[in-house]
Amino acid sequence: MYVRDIMIRYVVTIGIDDSVKRCAKLLMEKKFSGLPVVEKSGTLVGIVTEGDLIKRVSHFESLDVIELLGGVIELGDADQFMEDVKQSQVETVRGVMSADVMVVHPNDTIEHTVTTMLQYHIKRLPVVDEQHKLLGIISRRDIMQHLYRR
Repeated sequence: MYVRDIMIRYVVTIGIDDSVKRCAKLLMEKKFSGLPVVEKSGTLVGIVTEGDLIKRVSHFESLDVIELLGGVIELGDADQFMEDVKQSQVETVRGVMSADVMVVHPNDTIEHTVTTMLQYHIKRLPVVDEQHKLLGIISRRDIMQHLYRR
């Protein structure tokens, strides 16, 4: 059995210059945990995950607080923190995506694909051609459905 036999051919993607806000909205609407990032030509250039977006927010200066006698005293600037969060939403996917993406090819075996997923703790793999154009995606769920639907 080969990747081409069970991969999903219709893939929701995000553009490299799309906003982080649009990306987050798409992830939430579709209930996806990640999206392939493509150029206008369809060439895969990266992947962006919920984790990438969450990590982006974690780089902001946090509000420092002191808990004293059951009360909380803020030491940080709440307005600046909220401004940083708003600014992160207008940034582009290019700034938050992972550019180093593991991929598979349509003629790769399912065994090879499963081994790659397990070895690198990957949930989904983009399927590309020799020119790195996105052809589809294969996930652990696709493999499970194939293995256990019989």
